[in-house]
Amino acid sequence: MQIFKVEINWYTIVIALVIIFSVVGYIEDFNKKEVSILICIPDKVTKIDSLKIRKDATSSYIKKINPYLKNDWVDSLSNVISKTSFQFDDELFPIVLAIFHTESDFKDHQLGTTDDIGLGQLTRWVTLEYNLIRAKDSTLIKRDRSNVEDNIWLTFWYLDFIKGRYGNDNINQMIVYYNGGNKQRMKYVKKHKMVITTSNYLKKVTRRTKFANKTIKDTM
Repeated sequence: MQIFKVEINWYTIVIALVIIFSVVGYIEDFNKKEVSILICIPDKVTKIDSLKIRKDATSSYIKKINPYLKNDWVDSLSNVISKTSFQFDDELFPIVLAIFHTESDFKDHQLGTTDDIGLGQLTRWVTLEYNLIRAKDSTLIKRDRSNVEDNIWLTFWYLDFIKGRYGNDNINQMIVYYNGGNKQRMKYVKKHKMVITTSNYLKKVTRRTKFANKTIKDTM
């Protein structure tokens, strides 16, 4: 009878050990109890829910700023502002609340010393710029800054216009331009001293935007 001799060396031993440990590890993993992983996915916020939040936040903000306004008017105003906000970037919503607070205390027929009108105290220049763009864009309709709803829409639009054309997505530049025009914006960019009215305006709107964001957060 022929006997086969198997030559065992260190290389063969190492390979055998690797195979043994792999098999043992597989058996242990197989025998482990199944572990379930819970992934928390937040509930989808519908547009209706978001609209209610914005409306409630707007109403709460207005009542804190001007408690003398009638409830029916506050409710109507809050509805228009919140609905209009969905047509523009979300970040504009609290800024517009802060601007309405600063410009008019939410008094819709507020008149400025330089023919500024309404909640956003819009000038003729805003209407002129809008009409120049509207002439090239058939989707835009005629707007009247003396109309409450149009005044609200034009305020959102004008901030969005400034942001895209002059503000370089910089909120401070956008606020400065809204109050003092491009001349004051350039001073801000170059870190030159702005006129005191625009400097104070920036501080007020920035502070009140934070307050508006807090009001929104508390409403949610």
